[in-house]
Amino acid sequence: MRLCRKNKTDLWYSLYKESEIIYLKDENGEIVYQDVDGEQVPVEVGHKPPCYDTPVKFKGYIQFQGGESEARAFGVSKDSYSHILVMRKNEIPIDETSLIISDETYEVTKVAKSLNFVTYLLRVKDAKDTD
Repeated sequence: MRLCRKNKTDLWYSLYKESEIIYLKDENGEIVYQDVDGEQVPVEVGHKPPCYDTPVKFKGYIQFQGGESEARAFGVSKDSYSHILVMRKNEIPIDETSLIISDETYEVTKVAKSLNFVTYLLRVKDAKDTD
């Protein structure tokens, strides 16, 4: 399989960033600790919502949904994804938690690696899911 440069367009990927823990702080802005079994543990008051890193530009080609053979190879139904992205192995550092951005925003739903290429199944991200 070859990936022709002339078929590639500008795309962006955004990596998932873990949610941060919010700790209780005193009036001086210092984290408050409590004793748990003889160990000082910071007091958690919540978590910031998960978010994504700043998008990074790359060249790629998103193709429309494949058929039953692609779905069977991933063990999913044709309705669980809408587009496919094929890239050379180790070209971009994305996984099932990442976003791909072009004229629409896509969630990566499945990843399959072969000897030289990685195939990503993409699903259009719902507007209500947008951060």
